[in-house]
Amino acid sequence: ERGLAVAAVPHPFDRELAGPPETGRPHLERTLAELNVPTFKADDDLRAALAAGQTPYRDAIHLTPQGNAVIAQVIARAAQAAR
Repeated sequence: ERGLAVAAVPHPFDRELAGPPETGRPHLERTLAELNVPTFKADDDLRAALAAGQTPYRDAIHLTPQGNAVIAQVIARAAQAAR
């Protein structure tokens, strides 16, 4: 029987791209690992968007349309990897 495939793409706060993770993030990543949920990080992709002069964040955590496009690319790679 086939079940529902699940993966996670947690995205960081903007300040986490240049510094340490927020306290909840390691807990989330540990929990996902314990549940065997594949996790795809968006950190490097968001850093690249910033370096390219894009504005992926509207504020400290909420994404702009450009930021959502970055996350969509990460999700597309995750879906491709799951095939």
